[in-house]
Amino acid sequence: MGKRINLFLTGQFLINFGYFFYQLLLNLHLMDLGLPFAVVAKTVAIFNLTQALVLIPAGFLGDRVERGYLVSLSALASGLSFLFLTFMKTPGEIYFLAALAGIFYMVFFTNTAPAIWESFEDSGEKVLAHYFFLSFVAAMLGNFIAGFSGAFLGNVWSLSIASVCIFLGGLFLPIKTRKKKEAKHLVEIKLEKKPFLLVMGFAFFLALGGSLIMPYLNLFFRNNYHVSLKQIGFVYALAEGVAAFGIKWGYFLANKIGLKFTILLLTIFSLPFSLGLTLKLTVIWAYGLFLGRHFFINGATSLLTVYILKKAPESLRGAVNSILLTIYNFSSALAGGLGVFLEKNYGFTGLFFGGALFQTIAMVIFLREVNRNSN
Repeated sequence: MGKRINLFLTGQFLINFGYFFYQLLLNLHLMDLGLPFAVVAKTVAIFNLTQALVLIPAGFLGDRVERGYLVSLSALASGLSFLFLTFMKTPGEIYFLAALAGIFYMVFFTNTAPAIWESFEDSGEKVLAHYFFLSFVAAMLGNFIAGFSGAFLGNVWSLSIASVCIFLGGLFLPIKTRKKKEAKHLVEIKLEKKPFLLVMGFAFFLALGGSLIMPYLNLFFRNNYHVSLKQIGFVYALAEGVAAFGIKWGYFLANKIGLKFTILLLTIFSLPFSLGLTLKLTVIWAYGLFLGRHFFINGATSLLTVYILKKAPESLRGAVNSILLTIYNFSSALAGGLGVFLEKNYGFTGLFFGGALFQTIAMVIFLREVNRNSN
């Protein structure tokens, strides 16, 4: 790959590393300030809420301005917001900076994949695969190193370092995207692109199924196998690395048999691992099932983003990507209430069976898209 692509991927790696580094320590830092749990919870809620609210506007904004520079500027602003948040002491200041950080980070995140696709032309698909791979590696290292950094340097210094990583990453990002075609109204996509709702339906049920499994696995391991939090943290960090290689393998397979078939196969391969978690097995087998599912399902979801951007109208790639992310967020929120019901009445077995059921529905929906025509 060329120097321009390598610089861009380096910037993305620094930003993702800094972001996951920061997220691991922020709650601990706020508690160390002596703030009540309610303030910590409200800070997290404000950060997530502002991200959800800005998702679709961020995509439309990127479709109408120079997206490459928007990605860089929003990353720089996000890094500064996180840095200032580190030194805030009162709830009002913390809420304000958390909201700013959420807005700027989501503008960056929503427009990154479309910017890659528009900036690197014929190599866009390959660069996206490298981006997803490095994102999971950065998450793994960020989570792993943050624990040691917090213990040796303290939370303030560690959070400052994470913020600087995000800011420095933004300096590597400025790229000029191709000139956009005249934007169309979103309704025209639905009329012209019938597969749009089909693919988004697949994304919804796939995310809904995953949201009934992933958020509860740490509790599953602790309650069923009585393992330590340190061991759970290690396995979760390992899972990020496994997911990274799942993306690499998925991209390799997609080059052989096509994107649609690969997405479908990876989703099918992940299903036995989801169902296997309902069995009473040793903790080693349970960890293996967790890692196997993580390998296949993250390969599928990452390639789904590539597939959607490949099929989306050029003038609305940002908007379509933001709709995809909104669907992921909405399905996660819906799974929260459903998960409480299933766990209360059927335990973890109900959660995992429910997740597998929605995953099966997703496969049936995507099978119709696969049968439409070849890639």
